[in-house]
Amino acid sequence: MNVIKVLHVTTHDEDCGIAKYQQNYIDSFTKNYPEIENQIFEYSPNKTKTMNEAQFNEALGLFKQQIANYDILHIQHEFGFFQHNELEQYVKFAKKMHKKVIFTVHTSPDVVIIIPKLGGIGPRSIYKYLRERRHANELIKRHVIPLRLADIVLAHNELTIKSLLEFGVAKDKVIRIKHPIPNLISRLSSDEIKSKLDYHEGDIIFACVGFMHKHKGLFDAVKALNYLPHTYKLAIIGGVHPFSDSADIYNKITDLIVQYNLQDRVYITGFIKEDNRLNSLIQEAIVCVYPYDGVYYGKTSSGALNLAFANSMPVIAYPTATIREIAEDSKGAAVLTDTFSYYELARKLLTTNFEEKRQQSVKYAKIMSWNMQTSKLTKIYKSIID
Repeated sequence: MNVIKVLHVTTHDEDCGIAKYQQNYIDSFTKNYPEIENQIFEYSPNKTKTMNEAQFNEALGLFKQQIANYDILHIQHEFGFFQHNELEQYVKFAKKMHKKVIFTVHTSPDVVIIIPKLGGIGPRSIYKYLRERRHANELIKRHVIPLRLADIVLAHNELTIKSLLEFGVAKDKVIRIKHPIPNLISRLSSDEIKSKLDYHEGDIIFACVGFMHKHKGLFDAVKALNYLPHTYKLAIIGGVHPFSDSADIYNKITDLIVQYNLQDRVYITGFIKEDNRLNSLIQEAIVCVYPYDGVYYGKTSSGALNLAFANSMPVIAYPTATIREIAEDSKGAAVLTDTFSYYELARKLLTTNFEEKRQQSVKYAKIMSWNMQTSKLTKIYKSIID
């Protein structure tokens, strides 16, 4: 048996969705595909991005030693991971050593890289344009140039692929690989949410899942309660990410809850570190809701959405472009609102057949399991080596 050796540059052993994403892949490889040997480079991007030049040169020295013994370099790309020229150095040295390079891109480039337009011919307009153009060029050099050098670029949705092509990544290099759904083995019992919300038989607990962020529609989820019977209650399962740019969202959400006098109908769990506890809390709900921002989540996939499917939950969501793709792939496991409106969110919560959608969610989770998607990634690794 010919073994393919892959060195991964990714976050790991930290509170990061991409770290868990990649660890799930590696666990699946270890269990099912012994012909793929995986190793995570010990320096997480969250560490190297804060290093000075001397510190990074030391890390790069270790990288150069390790990549010599591997066939493929696989990098998990998120814009916040790489603040300097780390990607360029990794990719150029790997190519110099005749290694294959693969990226998995988690956020569409045009979400972060905004190409400015000249707004006028006055000095201020020209200065503003030049400043923004310089910033865009720096991001292109830091992120896009290394992507163009890769052998394969993986993306989870069509809009990200479209953006990659617009930024000059060759079409024959780009492959869509669907975001896998975890296969849950351990299921714990929990009544934390039901206790906090004074649950009675017949109550409908709907949940928002994942780190609290301004783009996740938490305000709309709270506001929807105003159009729902008192038997409907909301659980916000998660807290603020330590590196979030929405640190003030916690107070704003609780202020809104107090404003509408909904204290007895909303419970916020706060940050949850343990996956087993997270899943047990999700299972206390009847349905998970994702009233996501249409612009940001039009081009970004959400691992939190797959946690609902993994826990056999029905899903109600706003019709973002990426979630529309999932609704089509899942043949209706995700129910989409007609518009980006919390009134429509409330309407769907009143009219959706939760048990019917639960069964569709179970089927979709089996099709999209990590083991199934790992099989596809294995074929990609083999094809690039062959």
